Amino acid sequence: MEILFLILKIIGILLAVIIFLCFAALAVPVRYSVCMEVQEDLAGTAAFSWFCRLLCLNINYKEKSMAFRLRIFGIPVSIGRQKKRSPKAGRTKARKKKRETDPVVSQTKEPQVQEAAVWDDTKARKGSVSENLPEQGSGRRKTKAKKRRKKFFSGFEALRQWISDVKDKTVTGKEKFENIKKLISEETNKSAFLHLFQELKFLMRHYSPRRAFGELEFAVGDPGGTGQVLGMFSLFPFWSRYRINIIPDFQAENFYVRGRLQVKGHIRAWHFLRTAFRLIKDKNIKALITSVRT
Repeated sequence: MEILFLILKIIGILLAVIIFLCFAALAVPVRYSVCMEVQEDLAGTAAFSWFCRLLCLNINYKEKSMAFRLRIFGIPVSIGRQKKRSPKAGRTKARKKKRETDPVVSQTKEPQVQEAAVWDDTKARKGSVSENLPEQGSGRRKTKAKKRRKKFFSGFEALRQWISDVKDKTVTGKEKFENIKKLISEETNKSAFLHLFQELKFLMRHYSPRRAFGELEFAVGDPGGTGQVLGMFSLFPFWSRYRINIIPDFQAENFYVRGRLQVKGHIRAWHFLRTAFRLIKDKNIKALITSVRT
């Protein structure tokens, strides 16, 4: 009986640990921090941590090279490191070098090189003799003309096939566009798209950065183009709630972008599962998926 109770205790502890980890994976957020800097080149760092930094992932990008560093319970784990060379490979390379530098081996290789040179000389002589022979002009001209005709007809066939493929693609593109219009115009599909948009807004509200601050200075090289880009920024006012300063340079004659941006936030898996459950539960979404598949 004591052994049975001990086994049940172990099973209960394992189940409790698994349930705790599942709850932690859903409730405990993954915190992220991204810092980007643009001067002459792009450089940036990104850090992701979970459960009081029990899992940490750092990503560094500088001079077109990327480095990863992972820590689990504070223990570094190698990612993408090169394997060490085995000593056997070094020994084999050393033996090959010794054989190449050995005078006895080099002497044995010399007659082989001489034989190859004699063989090439004989080939060159045969080629010179064949060139001096009288050419059959009429037969060669006929074969060349046939080859040109074949190339012309093959190119014409390829062009015709390409034109037919383009026509087929345009027809299929029109049909796809008409199908998309029909999908959007139906009332059930309208409600499904509205529900998708609402759930996307819900995720963006919870997954968007909590803090963001930095400074961006840019110039297009033309005052009018710089003003147009600044107007495009004003169309998306979401950045205005953060401490981000956008400075246009209307006097610069060349295009450039300089600045530094830092973003911090967190992501919870619970919100994603909640939206997935809502979408699966919606009948209009199911009807939209079936109509798209068919």
